Amino acid sequence: MIEAKRETMTSATLSDLHQQAETEKQLFEKAYAAEAHTDFNWDSPNGKLLSYLFSHSHLLVHYLIQHPLLSDRLNFSFPAFGSKEAKSQSSALSLELNLKLKTDDQPLSLEKFMSLLRHFKYEHLVALAAADFSRTVPSENILLKWSSVCDVILEACYNYTLHTLLTEKNVASLKEANLPPASIIALGKLGAVELNMSSDIDLICIYKHDTKDTSPSASEFYSQLVRKITHCLSEKTDDGFVFRVDHDLRPEGGKGPLANSLDTILRYYEERGQQWERQALIRARCVAGSHALAETFFESLEPFIYPRTITFDQLKNIQAMKRKIEEKTREAHQNIKLGKGGIRDVEFFIQAQQLLYGGKNKKLRTHNTFQAIERLKNENILHPKIAEKVKSAYSFFRTFENALQLNFDQQTHHIPNDSSELSRICSALQFSSVTELNDTLLKHRLFISNCFDSLFNDDFEQHEIEEALKVNLASCENEEEQTDSLAWFKKHEVGRIQSLDLSKNISRSKVELRLTQLARALVTTVHDLCFQQLQEKYGTPCDESGNVVSFSILGFGKLGSGEMCYGSDLDVAFIYGEKGKTSGQHSVSNKNFFTKLAQRIISTLSLPTRYGKTYDVDADLRPSGKSGALVISLEAFREYHKKQTEIWEKMMLLKNTPLTGDKKLQENIQEVIQSVLFESHEEKTTLKEKINTYQTQFQSQFGKESDDFIHLKHGSGGISTIELLIRYLQLRSLQQYPELLERNSLRLIAKLGEFELITKEEMLILETALEHYNTTISLLRLSSETTSDVLYKKSNITPDIARYLELKNTEALFLELQTCKEKVLQVFKKYFEEND
Repeated sequence: MIEAKRETMTSATLSDLHQQAETEKQLFEKAYAAEAHTDFNWDSPNGKLLSYLFSHSHLLVHYLIQHPLLSDRLNFSFPAFGSKEAKSQSSALSLELNLKLKTDDQPLSLEKFMSLLRHFKYEHLVALAAADFSRTVPSENILLKWSSVCDVILEACYNYTLHTLLTEKNVASLKEANLPPASIIALGKLGAVELNMSSDIDLICIYKHDTKDTSPSASEFYSQLVRKITHCLSEKTDDGFVFRVDHDLRPEGGKGPLANSLDTILRYYEERGQQWERQALIRARCVAGSHALAETFFESLEPFIYPRTITFDQLKNIQAMKRKIEEKTREAHQNIKLGKGGIRDVEFFIQAQQLLYGGKNKKLRTHNTFQAIERLKNENILHPKIAEKVKSAYSFFRTFENALQLNFDQQTHHIPNDSSELSRICSALQFSSVTELNDTLLKHRLFISNCFDSLFNDDFEQHEIEEALKVNLASCENEEEQTDSLAWFKKHEVGRIQSLDLSKNISRSKVELRLTQLARALVTTVHDLCFQQLQEKYGTPCDESGNVVSFSILGFGKLGSGEMCYGSDLDVAFIYGEKGKTSGQHSVSNKNFFTKLAQRIISTLSLPTRYGKTYDVDADLRPSGKSGALVISLEAFREYHKKQTEIWEKMMLLKNTPLTGDKKLQENIQEVIQSVLFESHEEKTTLKEKINTYQTQFQSQFGKESDDFIHLKHGSGGISTIELLIRYLQLRSLQQYPELLERNSLRLIAKLGEFELITKEEMLILETALEHYNTTISLLRLSSETTSDVLYKKSNITPDIARYLELKNTEALFLELQTCKEKVLQVFKKYFEEND
């Protein structure tokens, strides 16, 4: 960050900048008057914007003084990304450049062509810099305009160079030269249509594969074309340069050919493509040559960039990239691009989520970072407030980057220590002091750093919670302190989640996930603690061959489906591997040992402490319910389910998740469960009748309602109605669609819609209602500190819930909930009244 010793701009520095600006303006006025024969009008629209340029870019001010009449024809139009105006802007820029390049008879010399490109660049750069420093134009619009300028320059350069090479061959076209068409593909900032003003441009070249034996000549021809384009753009002349060109993102980097055939490059990505290349190709965009060829290239690449299913290895690769970035940021503290919480962190944070979710959601497939942020928000992957802050930070970084680089058109990202340079940036960005600039930069970098650090935390957070729990427990001197410590930890973590929830800095699904992870971590930790205590007394459970026997806790209900709410209890069952006995001096049977273990786990979790209970534990969903043994062997579990399993038991098994136990035991348990779920069910009408009976029982036992209260869970059209409907559809369709084996209710609804087992409208009704019910229940439990699912109209907390949900009053809340219930009930009746 900016060093503290540079805290403020002194009055001398401010005065120096002001004096510099006045001196530059006087030089410009003199040059303008000499050529225009009149004074420059600073009150004109162009004059007002140009005034922001002086003292902020030595290079561009010098250029303006050399070409003063440019000030009257500057274009200060900056349309937004994706707008009609943006499309017409590209056409207008192309026409403008082509008119400059137009000659009467003589071919344009390379020297003249290069000079015209450089002047075209700087003419637009003057306007862009002035508008950017004015802070009146969104940064994404500035970056879009500059990218469009680059696009038309590249297209012109490609056409000029191609024409030159064909002329040297004495042919008029590629066809006559027996050469296939080619495309120039931009990656990086240009591909993303967010090129900063002193950036290099990342290019790769592809050409169409020809069945004839022309590939060597095509490769040679297009490699030569790329070299000439690079020279034309990056060579420094008396007029400066256009763009620095980088080809290192091509296959095999600097060792690879400058041009690749379509077949070759696709084969490379298929066989050898790395994770960083997938991420780079998110931004791939055609900027010159054959757009049809480029479209073929992009369509062929989609499965590589956006696989429909992310494998564990791909996920690990993305995480490995994150770790590499973390290593680099430690060495680049004073760097706005590579430093922690800087530009690179924003890009990775956004692109990683595009890679993760873009396979199934095509709306996320965009090369532009600003648009990607918006789409991640619209698809409920990024919370609106998070998205807004990420966009704000990214916009600030990109404007800071431009101010940093534009003084002398240098590609630097290093935050300066020099006081005069810092003062220039402060003034350019319209900050009153370095302190104010530093505070803003620090605020944005800290926020982005937290976002970056949070990425993939869901994969590691349970492990981190378990580690924290072990540290806490290690300081306890007895079992009572351990029980207290567990209850305190749970209360503390739930409080942290509640704070995020109430401040709307976390989505509903994330709340449920974090609560589930906390519960699973506590169950796992308590299991390990209790197992160790019993092991010290009785030894290790072993089978008859002396092999260690594993023990699994199965989570059901919301614990199993990952949808825990505030106040949710834990539905569990206990299964152990083999019969046998423990290895200790006071040996007991495995069944006896694991029964003691289950009892101790339940007691530890549910014992009241000064911090309250850790959890209420319900083990009644085990085979045979309350009348059955508390723990059961794998063989007994298998034998039980060989009999006709009740429908309610199958519905329960749909939500199971193993929380402890070795891999083999877990696999054996899942094999039993899946054999039950995938077996041929009784007639669909019987399945329907039984589930319809459950619906009637729920309503008569729990769901009585009036105008004064709503039962959100068991009331007609409530959560239970949704659960019964979707689990009914799931059970009857599992054999046909094994992909429906889904624990989570919202994800199941989406899959039912995907396989057209419900209509899109019904899917939306069920999703909306379930999310609304769950949110209301969470708020109800947060406010009342109870586990109630009943919302009373006259309760003093109901108006608060309405306000949180941004509804006018209690009546509006009840009306919305009642509407949800009626729509859900209509969907339920449709499927339970239709003939199979």
